[in-house]
Parts: sequence; C-alpha cells; structure tokens
Amino acid sequence: MKIKYAFWGMISMIILLTACGSMVEGSNGIVLEKSNLKEESSDMETKVNMTPEQEALLCKISINEDRVKEGKLFVWQEEVLRQYDYAMDYLLGKYPSYTFHIVDCEPKNKLNNAYSKFVFQESGDSESYYDLYLYVEDGEYSAEDNFYGYIIEEEYENELKAVLLQEDIPCDRVDVRITTVEGNDFNEKLEVSDIINGNVHVQNTTFIYIDSDSLGNESYKEEFEKIKQVINQKKVSGYYVVSIYDSINENKEVFNEAF
Repeated sequence: MKIKYAFWGMISMIILLTACGSMVEGSNGIVLEKSNLKEESSDMETKVNMTPEQEALLCKISINEDRVKEGKLFVWQEEVLRQYDYAMDYLLGKYPSYTFHIVDCEPKNKLNNAYSKFVFQESGDSESYYDLYLYVEDGEYSAEDNFYGYIIEEEYENELKAVLLQEDIPCDRVDVRITTVEGNDFNEKLEVSDIINGNVHVQNTTFIYIDSDSLGNESYKEEFEKIKQVINQKKVSGYYVVSIYDSINENKEVFNEAF
C-alpha cells in the first residue's frame, strides 16, 4: 500500500510541475506580447515635418517644446499648422509682391472663440507687426488682415494733404493710422484715389497738423470747421484730429479738436 501511495504521489508531482512550467511560459509570453504591442504603437506614431518657422511658432505657444521639436504634435497643434498654411496662402494671394513671416499666434479656443489671431511681419521691415484674423465656420476658413494699411498710408497722407492745400488750408503734415482688418478686396491694388473720393470706405484715424503762424486772420475754430466741411463733402471716411501748434513757441499745441 505504501508503494502504491508513493507511486501516485510521484505522478501528481510530475503533473503539477508540468502545469507550473506552462503557466510560467504563458506568463512570459504575455509580457513579450505586450512589449511588442508597445513597440508597434511607438513605431506607428505620426511625426509631423515642419519648416523652421512653423516649429518656432509652435514652440512659442506650446508648453512642451521638446515634443514639438520631435514632431509629436497634439490635435490642436496640427490645426494651428493647417491655419498657418491657409494664412500664408491668403497673404500671398493678396500681396504677391511681398514676403511674410508669421511670428506669433493666439489660437481660437473656448475663451476666444471668434477667431485665431496670427501676428506677421513683412520681410523688408523687422520692426513693424501686422494682424491676421482667421475665422472657422462649418469647417471652412476665411481671413482678414491689416497689411494693406502699410501699403497705402504714405500715399493717402500725401493725397489728402494735397486736397487740403487746394482748398487753401495750410496743412503742413498729415499722419494716418490704418489698423482695421479687412478681407480680399483690400489688397495691394487698392487705389488711394478711391478712398479720397469717398468711393471706398477705410476705417482710419488721421491727424492733421497746422502751424498757427500760417492761418492769418482766421480763427482756429474757423479753420477746423473748414477742414471738416471739405472732408464731409468728399465723404472721406475716418476719424480726424486737427492739431494747431505754435511753431514760434516750441511747437506748443494751441488747438485740438476731432470729428
């Protein structure tokens, strides 16, 4: 009987060891399988190729710069790149004679759900910055910008000054600020004469300067009303500030009124 029990005991032990060996081998197989899946997942991760300017832009507005430099982008960052491409194509279409660089961006988000704001420069001017607003509606992009103001400002100042001089208004300087964003119609072919004649309305702030010594017997108020009448007759849009100064007394301002 003892021999019989010993025999069955040995058989049970062999079965148990065989089962344990299978479990250990199975466990190792599971670990190896998970490791392979992890490697496959890493290999399948999409890496986005960017230009140096695109990378610099994303690094500027992102927390994890290393991830950006590795090309591992989040969904919102990829959307910024799509908007960047649209913005550059838009600018090239409006202003083919110029070259631009986008240097900053405020992406559209829950706090600013109206548009994405891109800040850009023109290659020939490293000190001035311009705005581009990019709108997204039903998956479609559209944009507006204010670079056109840079193109027309000097010509606008000269033409408006000429108009005032023709009306016997002794204007010696005109300064204009055009910063409102506009769409495709306000491009590099925009005619300043259309603005001066009131055919095209451009929002602007214009400063008109007059030396008090050149007014003769006319009062400051009379000269102001004369300027206002000329501008209104021509229907030139804008906000106008008339400043009269005393050139003899260190250019001290003696009159300032707007319309």
